[in-house]
Amino acid sequence: MGEVRKIEVPISSELAAEIDAAIAAGGYRDFSDLVSEMLDSWHSCRHDDSERLRRLWKEGLASGEPIEGGFDLEDIKRRGMERLSCVSFTKPAISPGSNSTDRS
Repeated sequence: MGEVRKIEVPISSELAAEIDAAIAAGGYRDFSDLVSEMLDSWHSCRHDDSERLRRLWKEGLASGEPIEGGFDLEDIKRRGMERLSCVSFTKPAISPGSNSTDRS
């Protein structure tokens, strides 16, 4: 794992209560266990996104030359904004007991 570094982070009392409830429900041994799992999940998502983008980039390059006349920047922006309007930007909830790794 390498060198361990302690970091202090202020959190709201509401979030602290949710964390305490998750630990009390038996989903995590302690605060450190919960945060470790959350960070592992975050790191995994970032890695998965990077890999997905690399794959899509390679697919695009392999698809050949662009088709003439098919590039309308304003249409691309409009369609992108439409797609974004359907996306929820809330953080995914991590429920107690949904440990992806065994920390026992």
